[in-house]
Amino acid sequence: MFIFPFEQLPHYQNWAFREKFFSPDECDRVLAFLNSFPPKDVVMRTDEGLSSAADLRRSCVAMIPWIKDAEWIYQRLAAAVLECNKAIYNFQLSGIVEGIQIDQYPTGGFFDWHQDFGPRESSIRKLSLIAQLSDANQYQGGDLELFSGRGPQKAIRTRGSLMIFPSFVPQRITPITGGTRNSLLAWVSGPAFK
Repeated sequence: MFIFPFEQLPHYQNWAFREKFFSPDECDRVLAFLNSFPPKDVVMRTDEGLSSAADLRRSCVAMIPWIKDAEWIYQRLAAAVLECNKAIYNFQLSGIVEGIQIDQYPTGGFFDWHQDFGPRESSIRKLSLIAQLSDANQYQGGDLELFSGRGPQKAIRTRGSLMIFPSFVPQRITPITGGTRNSLLAWVSGPAFK
């Protein structure tokens, strides 16, 4: 059974997490997919008035399709989402329809403030999931920060931890000053908010 405390800190936070969601061996199994699906530089649209996509993000992404060897990841994430959504958000959900990805942030990598919810295909995203695959001592900087009413709040960096939060919550990955940060990312979609 997964437990997603809503008030882990003494002030309100609009996300849930579980430490040790993936074991170290399971993190290694997820990272092994990089051998079959090598990460590629992110290509983004620049329709927000940025001079280039590099002003917003510098990272690489490996898309992990729904294949038999990855089925356990999808099933584990789906079970966690169902429990978390029932306990906290109560959103109407359809499922993980975009596939999962491994985000890799090398030294100098970052992702400035953004929301996972937005125009076009991202307009049906309801929940975002980020699982920490790297050990916190393998990189410097690279904090996942989520914006709450009290300003930016740093997420836990424990390897194997899982964060779940509404896709409209602003977030960023601060610049990596050394090493490489790897994380698993997925979105759960559903009917449009009404």
